[in-house]
Amino acid sequence: MNPTLAKTLIPALFAGTALIAAPSAGAAVPLAGQALEAYGTIDLSLDLSDNDIPGESSNFSLSSNASLLGLRGQHDIDSNLSLVWQLAQEYRADSGGGAFATHDTFAGFRSRDYGTLLFGYHDTPFKTLESRWSVLGGTVAESRSLLGASSDGAVNMNQRAQNALLYINTFRGLEVQGMYATDAQDIDAEDVDDNDNDLFSIAAWYTLGALELSAGYESWSELAGSDAKGLRLAASHPVTRDGKLGLIFERISSDDVPGLERNVFGINGALRAGNNTFEAQVLIADDSDAAGDGSAIKVGLGARRQLDAQTEIYAALSLTRNDDGAQYKAAAGDHGDEIDTVPGGDPSALSIGFRFSF
Repeated sequence: MNPTLAKTLIPALFAGTALIAAPSAGAAVPLAGQALEAYGTIDLSLDLSDNDIPGESSNFSLSSNASLLGLRGQHDIDSNLSLVWQLAQEYRADSGGGAFATHDTFAGFRSRDYGTLLFGYHDTPFKTLESRWSVLGGTVAESRSLLGASSDGAVNMNQRAQNALLYINTFRGLEVQGMYATDAQDIDAEDVDDNDNDLFSIAAWYTLGALELSAGYESWSELAGSDAKGLRLAASHPVTRDGKLGLIFERISSDDVPGLERNVFGINGALRAGNNTFEAQVLIADDSDAAGDGSAIKVGLGARRQLDAQTEIYAALSLTRNDDGAQYKAAAGDHGDEIDTVPGGDPSALSIGFRFSF
């Protein structure tokens, strides 16, 4: 890393003038009452990264992360049943552009008595479990570079599914999400759905006092040319009035992608002090079936400061250490610019940024 820039950025990380967690809860802009609302997030960061690839130097870059624009609405059919819809897309605030409807896009029905049923393109419940557990989402210290990832960094199980049916309901402290996708990666959208590429995903969250327990399971008929199955177990509990501690375990198996055959263990924590929040996360992957020395550890640190209800600034640090046979990234799909490496590489990144939600 460039030592001069590092000296500038590192104090910001620990001074509390920075951010890292889930996006702020912004106030949607009503365009036609609840029938039509606009919402979105602007998330930009300056990143100093070292991919630890021989012959390459550190890079200083601007990254657009979880920046998105969306429209959503609700039409009340009667006092118990509503039609709900959403259209959302990520956009590149750093370089311009962005495909249409690339974020959760769906329509469906919500009932006070029977829950919600959505049809369309949506995060799987397995992915949602990781998103809720992680304290550093969207930054270089995110968790998806290990959770859900193969040891060569080429395959990731944190996906949005196409052609999905998603059911959501809550029963006395138990929230359940279940999804079936008829053709989860719909390579040829003009043909009928190929059920040989279907997906099943389920997750549940149970609140017992201050303790939250969660579990998720997912099965792909075809992911990167192979079937794949994943299990996640997580827990989160306050440790002080202003702090919390979280644990997670993940097991993924695949017949033909040996890099996915591994376990990941994780621990994270957060401590709030006024308008500042400090967070840390450690993830450990054991050896995969792809290589004897395929383990890795990733350490993430971050701090964020809430400027108002919709705006926060943040800093984050990511350090990944790979054994000789592993190629886990310093930052993956949850951060705008991925930071790759070579087998046995030790990539790292330091980042400052801001996030505004409406």
